[in-house]
Amino acid sequence: MFRVLKALLLMFIVLFTVTGCQRSKIMPVESSFSKVTVGQNTSDELLDMLGDAKLLQTTDKISVLNNTGKFRREVGIASVEPDSSTISRFVYMSRDKNLTDVKLRIVVSTKVGPEVLLKPYATASDKSLAILRYCHQALRGDTMEFANDQESHDLMNLASMVLGIGIAKLEVSPRDISDINTENGFTYEHTTAGECKLRLEQQENSDIYTLSVHTRGPFDWMVKW
Repeated sequence: MFRVLKALLLMFIVLFTVTGCQRSKIMPVESSFSKVTVGQNTSDELLDMLGDAKLLQTTDKISVLNNTGKFRREVGIASVEPDSSTISRFVYMSRDKNLTDVKLRIVVSTKVGPEVLLKPYATASDKSLAILRYCHQALRGDTMEFANDQESHDLMNLASMVLGIGIAKLEVSPRDISDINTENGFTYEHTTAGECKLRLEQQENSDIYTLSVHTRGPFDWMVKW
Protein backbone atom coordinates (compact mmCIF):
# COMPACT_ATOMS: atom_id res chain seq x y z
CA MET A 1 0.00 0.00 0.00
CA PHE A 2 2.84 2.35 0.90
CA ARG A 3 4.53 1.68 -2.45
CA VAL A 4 1.30 2.47 -4.32
CA LEU A 5 0.86 5.77 -2.47
CA LYS A 6 4.49 6.63 -3.06
CA ALA A 7 4.13 5.91 -6.80
CA LEU A 8 0.98 8.03 -7.02
CA LEU A 9 2.67 10.91 -5.22
CA LEU A 10 5.65 10.70 -7.56
CA MET A 11 3.33 10.70 -10.58
CA PHE A 12 1.53 13.85 -9.39
CA ILE A 13 4.86 15.59 -8.75
CA VAL A 14 6.05 14.76 -12.26
CA LEU A 15 2.77 15.92 -13.85
CA PHE A 16 2.77 19.14 -11.85
CA THR A 17 6.39 19.83 -12.83
CA VAL A 18 5.81 19.11 -16.52
CA THR A 19 2.66 21.24 -16.79
CA GLY A 20 4.32 23.99 -14.80
CA CYS A 21 7.28 24.02 -17.21
CA GLN A 22 4.94 24.02 -20.20
CA ARG A 23 2.92 27.00 -19.03
CA SER A 24 6.07 29.06 -18.40
CA LYS A 25 6.65 29.12 -22.18
CA ILE A 26 4.71 31.49 -24.40
CA MET A 27 2.47 29.62 -26.82
CA PRO A 28 3.20 29.92 -30.57
CA VAL A 29 -0.02 31.65 -31.67
CA GLU A 30 0.24 34.08 -28.75
CA SER A 31 3.84 34.80 -29.76
CA SER A 32 2.79 35.65 -33.33
CA PHE A 33 -0.29 37.71 -32.45
CA SER A 34 1.62 39.68 -29.80
CA LYS A 35 3.81 41.06 -32.62
CA VAL A 36 0.83 42.26 -34.65
CA THR A 37 -0.14 45.93 -34.61
CA VAL A 38 -3.65 46.51 -35.92
CA GLY A 39 -3.68 49.01 -38.77
CA GLN A 40 0.01 48.39 -39.56
CA ASN A 41 0.84 44.72 -40.12
CA THR A 42 -0.47 42.83 -43.15
CA SER A 43 -1.94 39.36 -43.54
CA ASP A 44 1.22 38.20 -45.36
CA GLU A 45 3.35 39.26 -42.38
CA LEU A 46 1.09 37.37 -40.00
CA LEU A 47 1.13 34.25 -42.19
CA ASP A 48 4.94 34.37 -42.24
CA MET A 49 4.98 34.53 -38.43
CA LEU A 50 2.51 31.64 -38.11
CA GLY A 51 4.61 29.40 -40.36
CA ASP A 52 3.12 25.92 -40.78
CA ALA A 53 0.35 26.38 -38.19
CA LYS A 54 -3.07 24.86 -38.81
CA LEU A 55 -5.04 27.56 -40.64
CA LEU A 56 -8.54 28.18 -41.91
CA GLN A 57 -9.08 31.15 -44.22
CA THR A 58 -11.96 33.06 -45.76
CA THR A 59 -11.76 36.05 -48.09
CA ASP A 60 -11.10 38.43 -45.19
CA LYS A 61 -10.24 36.31 -42.13
CA ILE A 62 -7.50 33.99 -40.92
CA SER A 63 -8.13 31.50 -38.10
CA VAL A 64 -5.36 29.55 -36.40
CA LEU A 65 -5.68 26.86 -33.71
CA ASN A 66 -2.93 25.33 -31.62
CA ASN A 67 -2.88 22.57 -29.01
CA THR A 68 0.28 22.52 -26.93
CA GLY A 69 0.02 19.25 -25.07
CA LYS A 70 -3.14 18.14 -23.34
CA PHE A 71 -3.57 21.14 -21.08
CA ARG A 72 -2.93 24.15 -23.33
CA ARG A 73 -5.04 25.41 -26.21
CA GLU A 74 -5.13 28.69 -28.08
CA VAL A 75 -6.98 30.16 -31.03
CA GLY A 76 -6.59 33.43 -32.92
CA ILE A 77 -8.65 35.08 -35.66
CA ALA A 78 -7.39 38.02 -37.72
CA SER A 79 -9.62 40.22 -39.88
CA VAL A 80 -8.08 41.71 -43.02
CA GLU A 81 -8.92 44.84 -45.03
CA PRO A 82 -9.72 43.48 -48.53
CA ASP A 83 -8.13 46.41 -50.38
CA SER A 84 -4.86 46.75 -48.50
CA SER A 85 -4.43 43.35 -46.78
CA THR A 86 -3.85 45.29 -43.56
CA ILE A 87 -5.04 43.62 -40.37
CA SER A 88 -7.97 45.61 -39.00
CA ARG A 89 -8.68 43.41 -35.98
CA PHE A 90 -7.60 40.28 -34.20
CA VAL A 91 -9.16 38.24 -31.42
CA TYR A 92 -7.22 35.74 -29.34
CA MET A 93 -8.11 33.22 -26.64
CA SER A 94 -5.97 30.75 -24.69
CA ARG A 95 -6.77 28.19 -22.02
CA ASP A 96 -3.91 27.02 -19.85
CA LYS A 97 -4.50 24.51 -17.06
CA ASN A 98 -2.55 22.27 -14.73
CA LEU A 99 -3.46 20.12 -11.74
CA THR A 100 -4.27 23.10 -9.53
CA ASP A 101 -5.74 25.91 -11.61
CA VAL A 102 -6.96 27.11 -15.01
CA LYS A 103 -5.99 30.38 -16.66
CA LEU A 104 -7.75 32.05 -19.57
CA ARG A 105 -6.42 34.93 -21.65
CA ILE A 106 -8.68 36.89 -23.99
CA VAL A 107 -7.53 39.72 -26.27
CA VAL A 108 -9.50 41.80 -28.76
CA SER A 109 -7.49 44.42 -30.64
CA THR A 110 -9.59 46.33 -33.15
CA LYS A 111 -10.33 49.50 -35.01
CA VAL A 112 -13.50 50.95 -33.52
CA GLY A 113 -15.95 52.44 -35.99
CA PRO A 114 -16.87 56.15 -36.05
CA GLU A 115 -20.50 55.23 -35.36
CA VAL A 116 -19.26 54.36 -31.85
CA LEU A 117 -16.44 56.86 -31.28
CA LEU A 118 -18.16 59.97 -32.69
CA LYS A 119 -21.52 59.39 -31.05
CA PRO A 120 -22.32 61.90 -28.27
CA TYR A 121 -22.27 60.33 -24.81
CA ALA A 122 -23.49 61.69 -21.49
CA THR A 123 -20.34 60.53 -19.71
CA ALA A 124 -16.92 59.03 -20.45
CA SER A 125 -18.12 55.85 -18.75
CA ASP A 126 -20.93 55.50 -21.30
CA LYS A 127 -18.39 55.76 -24.12
CA SER A 128 -16.13 53.14 -22.51
CA LEU A 129 -19.07 50.75 -22.19
CA ALA A 130 -19.96 51.30 -25.85
CA ILE A 131 -16.39 50.43 -26.88
CA LEU A 132 -16.46 47.29 -24.73
CA ARG A 133 -19.74 46.21 -26.34
CA TYR A 134 -18.26 46.86 -29.79
CA CYS A 135 -15.28 44.61 -28.96
CA HIS A 136 -17.59 41.93 -27.60
CA GLN A 137 -19.76 42.01 -30.72
CA ALA A 138 -16.65 41.82 -32.92
CA LEU A 139 -15.44 38.72 -31.06
CA ARG A 140 -18.85 37.06 -31.44
CA GLY A 141 -19.04 37.92 -35.14
CA ASP A 142 -15.56 36.58 -35.89
CA THR A 143 -16.35 33.40 -33.97
CA MET A 144 -19.44 32.74 -36.07
CA GLU A 145 -17.36 32.94 -39.27
CA PHE A 146 -15.76 29.64 -38.23
CA ALA A 147 -18.72 28.03 -36.49
CA ASN A 148 -18.10 24.74 -38.30
CA ASP A 149 -14.71 24.39 -36.54
CA GLN A 150 -15.96 22.96 -33.26
CA GLU A 151 -12.81 23.25 -31.16
CA SER A 152 -12.01 26.89 -31.95
CA HIS A 153 -15.71 27.78 -31.80
CA ASP A 154 -16.01 26.32 -28.28
CA LEU A 155 -12.97 28.27 -27.05
CA MET A 156 -14.17 31.55 -28.52
CA ASN A 157 -17.68 30.99 -27.17
CA LEU A 158 -16.16 30.62 -23.72
CA ALA A 159 -14.27 33.88 -24.27
CA SER A 160 -17.51 35.58 -25.29
CA MET A 161 -19.32 34.37 -22.16
CA VAL A 162 -16.53 35.43 -19.80
CA LEU A 163 -16.30 38.88 -21.42
CA GLY A 164 -20.08 39.26 -21.53
CA ILE A 165 -20.34 38.69 -17.78
CA GLY A 166 -17.68 41.35 -17.17
CA ILE A 167 -19.54 43.91 -19.28
CA ALA A 168 -22.84 43.08 -17.55
CA LYS A 169 -21.22 43.62 -14.15
CA LEU A 170 -19.78 46.98 -15.26
CA GLU A 171 -23.19 48.11 -16.46
CA VAL A 172 -24.49 47.92 -12.90
CA SER A 173 -21.24 49.24 -11.34
CA PRO A 174 -20.70 52.62 -13.07
CA ARG A 175 -18.34 53.85 -10.35
CA ASP A 176 -15.91 51.03 -11.22
CA ILE A 177 -15.73 51.57 -14.99
CA SER A 178 -12.58 53.70 -14.72
CA ASP A 179 -10.79 50.60 -13.36
CA ILE A 180 -10.58 49.19 -16.89
CA ASN A 181 -7.98 51.88 -17.68
CA THR A 182 -5.71 50.90 -14.78
CA GLU A 183 -2.92 48.34 -14.66
CA ASN A 184 -4.92 45.98 -12.44
CA GLY A 185 -8.13 46.38 -14.44
CA PHE A 186 -11.71 45.80 -13.34
CA THR A 187 -11.93 42.65 -11.20
CA TYR A 188 -14.99 40.42 -11.23
CA GLU A 189 -15.92 36.80 -10.57
CA HIS A 190 -17.07 34.25 -13.13
CA THR A 191 -18.81 31.04 -11.98
CA THR A 192 -16.29 28.67 -13.58
CA ALA A 193 -13.42 30.91 -14.77
CA GLY A 194 -12.84 32.34 -11.28
CA GLU A 195 -11.28 35.78 -10.77
CA CYS A 196 -11.24 37.90 -13.94
CA LYS A 197 -9.42 41.14 -14.70
CA LEU A 198 -10.73 43.28 -17.58
CA ARG A 199 -8.68 46.08 -19.16
CA LEU A 200 -9.13 48.46 -22.10
CA GLU A 201 -6.31 50.44 -23.73
CA GLN A 202 -6.35 52.99 -26.53
CA GLN A 203 -3.47 52.98 -29.01
CA GLU A 204 -1.86 56.43 -29.09
CA ASN A 205 -5.03 58.53 -29.39
CA SER A 206 -6.14 56.53 -32.44
CA ASP A 207 -9.32 54.60 -33.24
CA ILE A 208 -7.60 51.35 -32.24
CA TYR A 209 -8.43 49.81 -28.85
CA THR A 210 -7.20 46.64 -27.17
CA LEU A 211 -9.36 44.82 -24.68
CA SER A 212 -7.88 42.08 -22.51
CA VAL A 213 -9.23 39.69 -19.89
CA HIS A 214 -7.07 37.49 -17.68
CA THR A 215 -8.70 34.89 -15.46
CA ARG A 216 -7.57 32.39 -12.88
CA GLY A 217 -9.75 29.75 -11.28
CA PRO A 218 -9.31 26.39 -9.51
CA PHE A 219 -9.01 23.28 -11.64
CA ASP A 220 -12.31 21.37 -11.75
CA TRP A 221 -12.40 17.84 -13.18
CA MET A 222 -16.14 18.23 -13.84
CA VAL A 223 -15.64 21.21 -16.20
CA LYS A 224 -14.74 19.92 -19.67
CA TRP A 225 -12.91 23.03 -20.84
